[in-house]
Amino acid sequence: MRKIATPFFKDPDILPHILRMCDAVISGSTALHLLLPENTTEWTPTDLNIYVPEHCYPHLRILLKHQCYKILRKHKTTAIYSQSAIASVITWVKGNRHIDIVVSNTDVAVSPIFQFHSTAVMNFISADHIFCAYPALTLQGLSILNPGSVYYGNFKVKHLKMLAKYSSCSFRYVACK
Repeated sequence: MRKIATPFFKDPDILPHILRMCDAVISGSTALHLLLPENTTEWTPTDLNIYVPEHCYPHLRILLKHQCYKILRKHKTTAIYSQSAIASVITWVKGNRHIDIVVSNTDVAVSPIFQFHSTAVMNFISADHIFCAYPALTLQGLSILNPGSVYYGNFKVKHLKMLAKYSSCSFRYVACK
């Protein structure tokens, strides 16, 4: 956890405290990077994605302000996912460090994670645990496309960009058998 926190917080012990206090988790490329063996990752995540339930966001906002972060931009529900569990995405910045806060419109932070574009990023880190929804695939650098966006008819160019991002991180997309 300290390795993840050090680029973003002067005191790296604040990150697990934030996660516990706000019922939050870390996901995205940071969680994926931590799961994969170091010798297989030639890429490094550049931002931190924290997922938080809507009712806990006000407390998280206070904690980030105390760490000298400021809001760069705020987006209401992303149009990427149909039937989205995302209420909003708020980008906080301090210097060249970015933290994206993904606010879940459910009572749990992890709801949006299972709506991701593919299984490669259906992972999260809590203050005390690491969770990987598809370890057999993920640890082999394989992923399956989430069919929800295709099924609901809103597969967009943004999906292709996300898939390309993880393809450039050496993930191969395979068919579900």
